[in-house]
Amino acid sequence: MLSINYNSASRNAVNQVGNAQTGIAKAMNALSTGNRINSAADDVAGSAMASRMQVQSNSLDTAVTNANMGVNLIQTMDGAMKETEELLQRMTKLTEMSKNDAYSTQDRDMMDQEFGALSNELDRNAQSANYNGISLINNAGNTAGSSLFDKDISKGITFADKDVAEVVAKDAVIDASGKITTPAVKHQDAIFANNKLTFTVSTTGTATGATAVTKDITVDFGTQALSANDIVGEINKSLKAAGANANATINSEGHLKIDSNDRVDGVNFGASEITKIAGSAVTAKTGLGAGTATNGKTGFGDIVINVGSSGNAYDNIFLKTVDLSSEGLGLKGASLTNSTDLDETLSTLKKALDTVTEQRSHLGASQKRLTFASDNLQNVKNNTDASLSSIEDTDYAATTMQLAKEKVLNSASQAMLGQSNQMQSEVTQLLK
Repeated sequence: MLSINYNSASRNAVNQVGNAQTGIAKAMNALSTGNRINSAADDVAGSAMASRMQVQSNSLDTAVTNANMGVNLIQTMDGAMKETEELLQRMTKLTEMSKNDAYSTQDRDMMDQEFGALSNELDRNAQSANYNGISLINNAGNTAGSSLFDKDISKGITFADKDVAEVVAKDAVIDASGKITTPAVKHQDAIFANNKLTFTVSTTGTATGATAVTKDITVDFGTQALSANDIVGEINKSLKAAGANANATINSEGHLKIDSNDRVDGVNFGASEITKIAGSAVTAKTGLGAGTATNGKTGFGDIVINVGSSGNAYDNIFLKTVDLSSEGLGLKGASLTNSTDLDETLSTLKKALDTVTEQRSHLGASQKRLTFASDNLQNVKNNTDASLSSIEDTDYAATTMQLAKEKVLNSASQAMLGQSNQMQSEVTQLLK
């Protein structure tokens, strides 16, 4: 129908020109920015997902940086500890030399001068070792309790008559106010219970309203001769089976040591003893010796390396702090001038070396863990970024094809607009 008031063909052509120009602008915007989503209207769900994934990608970047910084911190700390270890080894050698009567008093005085200088160097090294202003080996850390037995079992023990070591455990008492107390003790065994190292077996009384929890751990050595490593292995197997978070080792003097891996700061422990093997005393049957308990201590606290963004404890890797000054190692004031103190000094030096060795082992394991964490985080980030790219980035092949299409449609729509505008002029031809 020919009319002059309305021209639907022309209006439709105008709409198509507008749509084509909008498509051209959108395609050009995507090509110029490299982003398929330049506003929420482009893809509502995709925009929200891309925003969350970008936050995750940024967090992963930070976590990788944190892990690498943690490795650098550990390497700095380990280097300082290596120096401490070498100082202690030389001090040990000097102490052993001083025990030899072949040296004169003047010789011992000279050894003592060197010993004192090395002790001062322990302090200087502990004070100067830092990373980004953080003191590394001059901080007493929070520690848990431990048991140390006084017999050298480095050559192993022969067990007979199906000897069984029974480790009886009872927790420290928590009263109604939440305070941790230790009951009065009549007799004690070497104890690990509920992942905490405790030492009471029979008591004269407990706090009002408190209940002590007992867990028995039995180590069956069998009828055989076992090496020190075999003994430690059997004890650790039994501790693990009982769910006790503790670990047995042999120290540098060949003595059995059992450490709790949980922090139980401030809890007082009694003397630690393994007294039952098939009902007989351990000292008579196995020669493990009597044990001495060391209380947990409250100190500076751990150095925390955060390697995640989920906000839970699994994202934190803890580096135990330690005090490797002469005072922290128990060597402050030690000298070689008094021959009666040399055995005690030598024992303290060996314990100090054990402390450094254990700490370096802890750091080595933590460094390996951080390295794996960094590699894993980088892999997760790469996959996250790939997913983000598939959501947000412009597909140039598809978008250039769309741009060409929109340009053709724009040209065609403009041509049709011209044709539709000429349709009304045909009315005048009918009026002639």
